[in-house]
Amino acid sequence: MKTTGAGTRAETEYASSSEAIEAFNLLRESEQRYRTLFDLVPVAVYTIDTTGVIQNFNRRAAELWGREPALGDTDERFCGSYKLFRPDGTFMPHPECPMALVVTGALSEVRDAEVIIERPDGSRVTVIVNIRPQKNQRGDVIGAINCFYDITQRKIGEEALRASEAEAREATRAREEMLAVVSHDLRSPLSAVAHLVELIAAQDDERIATNVSMMRRCVDRMQRLVSDLLDMASIDSRSLALEMGVHDVASILRDARDGWKAKAATKGVEVVITVEDDIPAVRCDRDRMVQVLGNLLDNAIRFTEAAGRIEVAARRTDGMVEFSVMDTGAGIEAEHLAHIFDRNWHIAQTGRQGHGLGLAIAKGIVEAHGGTMTVESAIGRGAKFCALLPLTIPLTGPSAS
Repeated sequence: MKTTGAGTRAETEYASSSEAIEAFNLLRESEQRYRTLFDLVPVAVYTIDTTGVIQNFNRRAAELWGREPALGDTDERFCGSYKLFRPDGTFMPHPECPMALVVTGALSEVRDAEVIIERPDGSRVTVIVNIRPQKNQRGDVIGAINCFYDITQRKIGEEALRASEAEAREATRAREEMLAVVSHDLRSPLSAVAHLVELIAAQDDERIATNVSMMRRCVDRMQRLVSDLLDMASIDSRSLALEMGVHDVASILRDARDGWKAKAATKGVEVVITVEDDIPAVRCDRDRMVQVLGNLLDNAIRFTEAAGRIEVAARRTDGMVEFSVMDTGAGIEAEHLAHIFDRNWHIAQTGRQGHGLGLAIAKGIVEAHGGTMTVESAIGRGAKFCALLPLTIPLTGPSAS
């Protein structure tokens, strides 16, 4: 059978029509998948054309706007929100919003910009916007797409945190002022009592001498408590004053030892100094480091039995100078070591006497120098407390004795 030209044209037209229908169906399926994805993404998305007219938006965008603008409405341009504001709270006209700046070419894109949206009911949400232009195959801008998400709760949390920090700073300031007043009010009568004690001590009477000795110890303890309270407050507020200089290590150890030599001798405890040969100087506040070692020595003497031994040492280790105080006392239980520098902790846990600030203050002073404090101990094997400070320049000084 002979095929006519008309038949061939009909078959060709039929095939083309079928392909067009198939292509249309594929396109429709693709658009449906796109629309499903567009609506399901957790971020808000919308698009505009070059004039700013909204072409498309998803469910999340309408939720954040608090309204649904009419698609293609030329009266609403660049954004579907009721009103816009900048992060500083100033009003932002729609033609000046980030979307307008991108579609007009004023900005190539926008990344992580903050915008405040006001809804028709007056409520506001803070969003982060990310915008890119949409271009055709020739590279011409034909619109823009904006993906934005809500950070209102995060902003509320940040504001609450800032308020909490401000309250904490105010509380710290008030506490420091109170401590300063209290310390002044305590020091004045203490100075008067100390003066009276010296006047009484000048009298040649054995009974008076015994009472005076006890009074001196009480005054010394109260004066030290006042100083420790002020130091702890300064450490807590990170305002501890340091007078930095380069100092000989051996002389620091000797000064610390000499301050507690009498107490150790009274208890029958030997205190020796060991300094590594050619140890360099350290940059530190000399008085504060003597105070650190003094606190460690006080602690060691208190818990070392008569005929015991305490070694105050310094050596170089891993770019640091290690000051250490090691005793032959009863030692510290392993479960207590993690809390040994906590203020007041040892009173409740071990029943030891004292106000419980000495080790906490020592740690705070060392950390203010950029150093660290450590402790090693075991029951029946004594304890070793170490303060590590960064090394500075070599300094040849007198040897320890």
